[in-house]
Amino acid sequence: MRLDLYSEASTLLDRALQIRRLSLGLFSAEQIPLIRAKMDTDVRAGDWETVNDSIAHLRWLLLEKNVVSGDVLVDNLIRLSETHLQGVLGDAADQQAFH
Repeated sequence: MRLDLYSEASTLLDRALQIRRLSLGLFSAEQIPLIRAKMDTDVRAGDWETVNDSIAHLRWLLLEKNVVSGDVLVDNLIRLSETHLQGVLGDAADQQAFH
C-alpha cells in the first residue's frame, strides 16, 4: 500500500535536521544523511523548489565548509550529481538549466 505521505515525511526530516544542527553544530557532517533523505523524499514528492534549496545547502556544506573529505566527499558529490540529473527530467522547465 502506498500512502504518499511525502510532505509529512519531509516536515519530520526537516525537524530532525534542525535538532541535529542544534545538537552537533551547523557545520557537522552528521547532518548529511538527513539532508540526503529529505532530498530523496522531496524528489519523490515532486517538490523541486525544496530539493533545489537542499542541493544548494549540501553543496555549500561539502565545498565551502569542507565538512568531509576524501572518498566521503567524492561519494556525496556523485550522489549530488545524480540528484541534478533527476532534476533535468523532473524540475520545471525554467529551472532545468540549474541542473
